[in-house]
Amino acid sequence: MMQRNISFIYKIFLFLFFIFFTNAYAEPNKELYGSKANYPLVNNIFNSELDPYVIAEYSGQRFEKENLHPNFDKEIHWVRKFGKVQEFPLETVKWPSGNNPEKWVEKFPILSIVVYKDGKIIFEKYQYDRKPTQRYNSQSMAKTLTAMAVGIAVSEKLIDIEKPASYYIKELEGTILGSASVRNHLKMSTGSSFKWDAKGDARTYFLNKYANKSCNMDKCGVDVLEVWKQAKSIHPAGKVWNYDPQSSDILSLIISRTTGKNLNKYWEEKVWSKIGPERDAFWRKIRFTDATSGANFFFATPRDFIKIGKIFTDNNQNIIPASWLDQMVEDALPTQGKMTNWGSVSPNLYGYQTWIKKNSWIAMAGHRGQKLFIDRKNNTIMFVCSVQGDWSLEGIKWFEWVSKQSLNKLTQ
Repeated sequence: MMQRNISFIYKIFLFLFFIFFTNAYAEPNKELYGSKANYPLVNNIFNSELDPYVIAEYSGQRFEKENLHPNFDKEIHWVRKFGKVQEFPLETVKWPSGNNPEKWVEKFPILSIVVYKDGKIIFEKYQYDRKPTQRYNSQSMAKTLTAMAVGIAVSEKLIDIEKPASYYIKELEGTILGSASVRNHLKMSTGSSFKWDAKGDARTYFLNKYANKSCNMDKCGVDVLEVWKQAKSIHPAGKVWNYDPQSSDILSLIISRTTGKNLNKYWEEKVWSKIGPERDAFWRKIRFTDATSGANFFFATPRDFIKIGKIFTDNNQNIIPASWLDQMVEDALPTQGKMTNWGSVSPNLYGYQTWIKKNSWIAMAGHRGQKLFIDRKNNTIMFVCSVQGDWSLEGIKWFEWVSKQSLNKLTQ
């Protein structure tokens, strides 16, 4: 009798331990990220990166009809969808116990993840009450979209990437950023002193870019062109990679000056209207200008991000010249050591606004943990929107594993 009771108690213990262990990993830090307040929106854009508000901010709630922000028309450029929606079938995969993506996804603050392989979605998951129809923030993933758009303008003979940026933006004549070629802006190798960190010129510019003129911040409300003129030279152009979002916005302005269309409308006409998106997308403006941000804040659904990735794997779509897609990867510079938000899986090259792991994958990446990985050789794409980048080590290793697997083998 006693042995039976011990056995029963042991089973109860195992059951409780299982429940505790499962909940400990499922949707971590829910309360920190605002679950008790139903993941609230913030009323001050400068607080939008605070933990209680990032879930709502990064899933685009600010720009849905029921939550429409009063500054919507001042802040946002639409990218409208056209035509028939491209659908992806969902394939059921029998994951090996040691490579089940559920195990690592549930440990991290990942809002959404979609994995595509050989024409099918093989894994899709949403956490923190997020939905597949919501539009997720690209952050700096948008930089790669800007470089793709430049390639279309090059094919239309509207842009020559060997010309200095000042050839297209006359206000930058006689400046470091103006004298750097379009090609060097694509590779973030202008040689300028601007540095992306908490106190650097690039960070000040970023805050200024979206600031209200009365916000009492350093340089707040200064015209972005005036900020660009302040850069100094510390390297010969084209020699050293230096991550600087200002190059991405300069590229956006070059597109608008040469095509007569803002980046969002050019992207809508040349790309978005051809890939069969399921929803309209939107792109933040650079406040106090008519320009679209070439550096960040493109919002789209996860499956629509997959369709952007497919442009690289399906060259026969003829949306962007295949030669340009290749050039974006091949004309690259080495990154300067390991990036802190990538760790040991850090890419080792940077192409045209694009991260590259040599002989493996290319990636679009945002600063909190938003990434789109593309394995061109193995026709595998993974989109992740997270509010922290600590998933990268496990997630990228898993992506590299799944890329090499046969879809037939995974579904047997």
